[in-house]
Amino acid sequence: MIFQGYVLSALYGALCLVLGLVAYKLGMNKKYTRKLVHILVGMEWVILYHFMGNTIHFFVVCLAFTALLIVSHLGHLMPMISSEGENSSGTVYYGVSMSVMAICTYFVKDLMLPFGAAVMITSFGDGFSGIFGQLITKKNPRICGNKTLYGTLAGLFASFLSLYIFSLVYSMPLQLWQMALVAVLAVLLELITRNGLDNISVPLSSFLFIYAFLYYPPITQYLCPILLTPAVIWLATEKKVLTRGGILCAVILDAIISVILGNLGFLALLLFLVLGVISDKIKHAGKNQKSECRSYFQVFANAAPAAACAVCYAIHPHIAFLIGFLAAMGESLADTMASGIGARDKRVFDLFRMKKCEVGMSGGMSLLGTAAGALGAFFMMLLGYAFTGGIVLPFVLGGIAAFLGCIFDSLLGSLVQGKFRCAVCGALVEREEHCKKKTVRVRGFAFFDNDTVNFTSSLFAAILAIVLGSIFV
Repeated sequence: MIFQGYVLSALYGALCLVLGLVAYKLGMNKKYTRKLVHILVGMEWVILYHFMGNTIHFFVVCLAFTALLIVSHLGHLMPMISSEGENSSGTVYYGVSMSVMAICTYFVKDLMLPFGAAVMITSFGDGFSGIFGQLITKKNPRICGNKTLYGTLAGLFASFLSLYIFSLVYSMPLQLWQMALVAVLAVLLELITRNGLDNISVPLSSFLFIYAFLYYPPITQYLCPILLTPAVIWLATEKKVLTRGGILCAVILDAIISVILGNLGFLALLLFLVLGVISDKIKHAGKNQKSECRSYFQVFANAAPAAACAVCYAIHPHIAFLIGFLAAMGESLADTMASGIGARDKRVFDLFRMKKCEVGMSGGMSLLGTAAGALGAFFMMLLGYAFTGGIVLPFVLGGIAAFLGCIFDSLLGSLVQGKFRCAVCGALVEREEHCKKKTVRVRGFAFFDNDTVNFTSSLFAAILAIVLGSIFV
């Protein structure tokens, strides 16, 4: 059996290369021949599984396959599978991921079927994605790098279908929604992974994710952060929503919150990010201004109090700390929506100084902005209630705390935050430099800037919610 496996796998591998070479010599473009070979080679797993199973021989064949790809890549020996530009090492990475999965399977027998499923997803998903993405040229926009819309959709369909058929053939007990989520994960990683490394990220992540579905059911409560974090990082990078430091800070806080609160924690952060970006777009609509790119300290100021509440909830799982988390996030969302949407209302009033003020000035309030803030606060509470259900009262209290935190933000912005007068143009600003000249402090504390206000008001909302939750729940 083992000897037959070596012979048949060698013959099949050679056949795949010959077919690719013949197609290349007959005039097929290299970008198609390499995808053709990519698809065909995946079926090698079927031969190795039936003839070698969980033996070390499976790994030996994969290692030999990887060595062949390395030699071919370095010596340019097989032009029909070589690629151009940034993905020049992609075929080698495919062999590496196969070898890694094979050696893992040798030590953990239950990994065999996830191994095969991951190979099929990589072979068919990536293969058909590349073929359709390059065949359809009209009205096929690029959505990330050189990845196109129809190519991505083809990859999604092929990944799901290959996993579905594999599950039927090998009686792998995955549910349809689980197959769909694995396919989505594969496509997202295919989109955002550069330099051919998708041939490592896609198979290995699919491999581990399928295994987790089969043998570790609690993984379902972490589906959203696992699936969507790559897409969110890509979105923040491509759209310049966050600086590099902001992305790093967001990832760290996301990891803390998502590990503790799972899907709820991640979706609360995602709701804040998405509605925050939309509010910022509304704020700058029709103006010749770029949307704000948030720094690491801005991210920390908005999310650190919420992360602290999540840690407290992990230590002592009382609902008051969960409401504190939601209130902190709700206040940040309320403030962002109030300042973004409220900027469209020209009737701005500083309630705490009892006078009109300029649009966009900290401390200013408008009817539209206040309504948007209240909506943001209770949006966050609605999300929390949707996940936990039960008694409504804690979430009502959390919404009240979040909204009051937003009002407290305006109070701090009006009475405590530093305001400065520009010596050149005479404008009242919130920065210590304007028109390339140092400004003069008019009122407030110089060190108490907008980020400090955001942090303090978010912390205020969290503490208020925890107190209210402890008393009334």
